[in-house]
Amino acid sequence: MELVWTTLPQATPSAEFAKLVGGHPLVAQLLVQRGIRTPAAARSFLHTEHYTPAPPTNLIGVELAAQLLYEAIRTDQNILVWGDFDVDGQTSTSLLVSGLQALTKPGRVRFHVPNRFTESHGIRAAMLQKWLDDPAWQPQLLLSCDTGIAEAEAVTLAKAHGLTVVLTDHHDLTAEFSGLSPRVDPLWGLSLEGVRGKKGEAGQWNAEANEPSFTPSSLSVR
Repeated sequence: MELVWTTLPQATPSAEFAKLVGGHPLVAQLLVQRGIRTPAAARSFLHTEHYTPAPPTNLIGVELAAQLLYEAIRTDQNILVWGDFDVDGQTSTSLLVSGLQALTKPGRVRFHVPNRFTESHGIRAAMLQKWLDDPAWQPQLLLSCDTGIAEAEAVTLAKAHGLTVVLTDHHDLTAEFSGLSPRVDPLWGLSLEGVRGKKGEAGQWNAEANEPSFTPSSLSVR
């Protein structure tokens, strides 16, 4: 794929805007270049007390993903969270697993983070098969975390064994998954932890329909 660099026209921040952001010309210039050009937008970007988060339902697929997680929790299903070994993957996996464990019976939630040297990243079908072959604990819902969007073989294997599959990722979508639902892959500049946080908020939204709450206090950093 040939990539073409597009240079935005130089924008000059006003003196008032520069003063608002602390008077540093570089900060003001960077904000303006990124489309943050009004006092209200700058305050929202720089100060959390002025920031209004986007609703979780803006993420495509998050409502269905939250509903499937609710059903898995309500019916005492075994949930396998499949993470990644980088910082983003480990952080989001840890928080997602701890949050789900707080909402389920002991032993219902387990996780797998691939060994970087022996497995590489992603949901490897051979390793997933080992989980499926374990008679002591059979996964019923596979929830990916910072991975899975390119793992057609593993997803096909999971679905062939009757698993519900929810992919949570933030990488480029492959052609094999163009029609998959649900998938949560915004490509909005969010880290996977940001995606996971929005999924947690979606659980809060789900709870407003008289369903168990995946509250931000249990599924996000405090």
